[in-house]
Amino acid sequence: MWYWIALGGAVVLAFMVYASSTLSAQVYMPSLTRLETQEQVVCLTYDDGPSGENTDCLLGVLRRHGVKATFFCIGAQALLHQEQLQEMVRDGHNLGIHSFGHKWYFPLQSSRRIGDELLAAQRALEVAVGTRGKGFRPPFGVSNPMIARAVSRMGLCAVGWTIRSFDTVQRPPAWIVARVVKRLRPGAIILLHDRLAQAAEITELLIEALHARGYRIEQLPLEG
Repeated sequence: MWYWIALGGAVVLAFMVYASSTLSAQVYMPSLTRLETQEQVVCLTYDDGPSGENTDCLLGVLRRHGVKATFFCIGAQALLHQEQLQEMVRDGHNLGIHSFGHKWYFPLQSSRRIGDELLAAQRALEVAVGTRGKGFRPPFGVSNPMIARAVSRMGLCAVGWTIRSFDTVQRPPAWIVARVVKRLRPGAIILLHDRLAQAAEITELLIEALHARGYRIEQLPLEG
C-alpha cells in the first residue's frame, strides 16, 4: 500500500513541477507560446533589459535589418534606462513586463504581492514611454495559481516561448544560432536576452539564418 501511495505522490509532484515550469501546458493560465500560423514567420523576444551598452548594440542590429522585436523589461532596469525604452518605441518595438526585480522568490509570493510588483513594473514603463504594456513574461517561465490570479486580475497577456535559445549559457554565438535553427517551426516565439554582451552578434547571425531559410520576422500581437 505504501508503495502505491508513494508512487501516487511522486506522480502528483511531477505533474505540479511540469505545470509550473511549462507555460505551454496552459495548466494555470492561458499563455501565448506560439503564433497560430503555418507561414514561415517567427518572433524575436528579449528578456531582462534594458541594459545599457549591450541593449544599444542590439537595437542597432535590429534597426539595420528593419526587424521589430518585443522586449520584456524588468521594471527596475526600465527606471535606470528610460531613454533606451523611448528609443525602442521610436524604432517600433513592443514593450512588455518581466516583473520589477526578477528576484528568485518572485513565484513564491502571494497573489497580492505579485500583483503589486507587476503594477510597479507597468508604472516604470509608463514613466518612460507613457504606456504600461499588456504583455507579461513570468520570470524563469514559471506559472502557478498565485501568478495566474494576479495576471487575470490585471488583464495581462502571459507570454512564453516556443524556442529557448539558451543564450545565457557560455557558448559561441554560432552554437546558439544553430540550436535555434534546428528547432524552427512556423509561428515560433524565440527567447533571447538583451542584457548579454553577445546579444547583438547572436541576433545578427540569427536574422541572417532566418532570412536564408525563408523565414520572416514579425512582432508579437500585443497591445498596450
